[in-house]
Order: sequence, then C-alpha cells, then structure tokens
Amino acid sequence: MAAGCGGAGTEGFDVSAPPGWTDRGDVVKHRSREDVQAAWEGPKDGGQQTSIVVVRAKRPPGASLARLMRAGQQTMGRAYAGARVGPVIPERLDGAPAARFDFTHGGAQARQLGTIRGDHVYLVTFTAARPAFARRLATLQALLRSWRWTT
Repeated sequence: MAAGCGGAGTEGFDVSAPPGWTDRGDVVKHRSREDVQAAWEGPKDGGQQTSIVVVRAKRPPGASLARLMRAGQQTMGRAYAGARVGPVIPERLDGAPAARFDFTHGGAQARQLGTIRGDHVYLVTFTAARPAFARRLATLQALLRSWRWTT
C-alpha cells in the first residue's frame, strides 16, 4: 500500500505504509489544520498509540532546512509543557538533505524529520510510548527507506 501527496503537483512522494498499521489519514486530515498527507496508527504500548504523520506545506520564503528544524524544536518546546527537545541531526531522505530531532513529552517520545523539496517542506513525525520507542523505531526507518520522490 502506498501513500503520497498525489494530485497534479510535481513535488510529491510515494511511500510504503507500515504493514498492519491502520491508515488514519482521512481522520487526521479532517481534525488538523496542517496539510496532512498521510497518517498511520500502530500498536498501543501502555495506552500510548504509536503513530506516523506526514505533513506537506508550502515552503515559507527564505526557509532553509536549518531554520525549519529550529522552528520545529521551538514549536515542540512550546506546545508540550516540560518537553525535552534534543539536538538536530543531519539525515537524508531518498537522497535529499534532511534532518531530525527527538523530543519527549509526558509518557511519549517522538522523532520529527524534516526536508525541503522544491517549494514545499515535508515533516514526518513518529510518536511512541517512551519505553517502546527504540523497539518501534524500526517501522519508521522502514517507511523512510521506502520514500521515493515522484518528480
């Protein structure tokens, strides 16, 4: 099963959905003010739903990957009282420069990966229960390895 932003745009992507996870894209798109492209829910651990959400948004004028990731760190720090936000670490996403940071809030741990492609930014957010984060991370890594730009 593949998901992507589709439509007429040329800045899209295709990705393999996590096997056995529930596609929640329509529900999340309906509830969110973000431009959610895909969302999946996986197993629950200690009441915490494991999830992956992909957002695609118009690139703000002058935005760089470094600025995008700093803004993400600041947003998570403000959005979740007591959140601990880690450093930005360089990555690649289907050959494109990307970066990620981890953050914890409550009983959850999350990883946000960001990249810029053309005039869009892409954010992939993975969330799991803190004790299960390392064990569940393989699902995110498989999804990111399957990512293909459709330009």
